[in-house]
Amino acid sequence: MRNFWRLSLVAVLVAEVSCSELQQSAELAAVKVTGCVQIFRDHQDAAPADNYYAQQLSIMLQNLLGHFPELQQINVPVDRYQPKQIEACKNNFYIGSVYNADLSKDFIDDFVATKQNAVWMGSNLWKLGQENLTKLWDAKFKSIGTLDTRNLDARATQLFSQRKL
Repeated sequence: MRNFWRLSLVAVLVAEVSCSELQQSAELAAVKVTGCVQIFRDHQDAAPADNYYAQQLSIMLQNLLGHFPELQQINVPVDRYQPKQIEACKNNFYIGSVYNADLSKDFIDDFVATKQNAVWMGSNLWKLGQENLTKLWDAKFKSIGTLDTRNLDARATQLFSQRKL
């Protein structure tokens, strides 16, 4: 008999939680989509591990954007970009996660020319070219940093001791 009451109590609690979740789902379904955001991510056919990483980064960004349920999220590999596609949404993100990824001239030209909100995250900023970097942000691309291997051995262990103050 005790187990029956425990199971009944569990069933009531589960039913109560399910009703609460249904109510939240109904409230979210009632939110009117008033805009969109596009997330362009790197995609290289020859590098499946890089594709996985790019997809994970775009999912993390989508999770953050989930706080704005009125925005439809469109997640697109940048190699499928169509001319003027950036103009379709007021908000756009490019996540550069693959070093020196192939970016179409259409994507770069549209990114530079758009009047929409556009954010460039991660690598490949040099693909915009110096003239566009200056035009967009009055910035100069100097170089890509490298690892300081002079003070590390092959296992990346420091070769010198830290000075005590």
